[in-house]
Amino acid sequence: DGWAMCKQKVFPEPGSCDCRRAGLVLPAVLMLLALTAALTLHAQLTARIRLRQARGATERARLRILASDAAWQALLDLTQENLLLLTHTNADWALPRDYILPDGVAVRAGMSDATRRFNVNNLGCDYGETEGRPPEDVMSGLLQAAGSRTPEDDAARLRAGLVQAMQESDEAMLQGSGALLDLLPELPPERLEVLLTALPVALRHPLPVNVNTATPEVLQALLGDARRMAADALIARRDAQPLAALEHFAGYGDLGEYNAYLAVGSAFFEVWAEAEDQGVIAKVWALAELNAESGLRVHRWVCR
Repeated sequence: DGWAMCKQKVFPEPGSCDCRRAGLVLPAVLMLLALTAALTLHAQLTARIRLRQARGATERARLRILASDAAWQALLDLTQENLLLLTHTNADWALPRDYILPDGVAVRAGMSDATRRFNVNNLGCDYGETEGRPPEDVMSGLLQAAGSRTPEDDAARLRAGLVQAMQESDEAMLQGSGALLDLLPELPPERLEVLLTALPVALRHPLPVNVNTATPEVLQALLGDARRMAADALIARRDAQPLAALEHFAGYGDLGEYNAYLAVGSAFFEVWAEAEDQGVIAKVWALAELNAESGLRVHRWVCR
């Protein structure tokens, strides 16, 4: 009897409870091993992803620094130019900068005259009858060229937005193309950005458009259909040789009431720069003012 009991404990009969429990041990162990392997693999993948993200963030930060350096160098070169009396696109400041660093990073930078477009903040200037056309009339013509069906109403909407900005902020101005797009969302952005800008400057008198850098579209829209021949002649004259003074234009008298909105120089410049390495790109955009009294002032600096 003792041997039979011992035999039953050591060698249980098939189908008994102890045998079934013994048969479940191996699958449980295998499942535990599989779960452990899965957790280990997940941890490794997570660590690799985080490491890749950290490397990517470090690379983007490095590229932003390189792009910022290129933008700053362009601005420093700008201060060496005598731009306050005459600004034109054939000068050295307007030449693009494109080079490759020893580690293979491609760096590009460029600059443009910010007053090649009409400043919407001119709507807030004090207007005197001796200064020619009211800025609202000029703005209406530009908005019509931008595709507005109700240019007078849209000009009034821009002025109302400017008045609100003056009440809500000490800066008392609209800033950036985003402000224009918010106030005139129904107009094509590509049209607005060609003709208008919102420079961060509040003046008693209008900030003029530079005839040496403005696109023909801007000058045509500013002078209007009634002076189309004068606009064409002005564009042909400045393309042949940049104007050092408006009086050098033979049809200067035809400009008449627009004199307050035209100039041959600029104090506001947009600079852009980007650095690229193996498909990763960092970009910098800045708006700067070059003033004879205060020197160089950066109004906006955006990194992407």
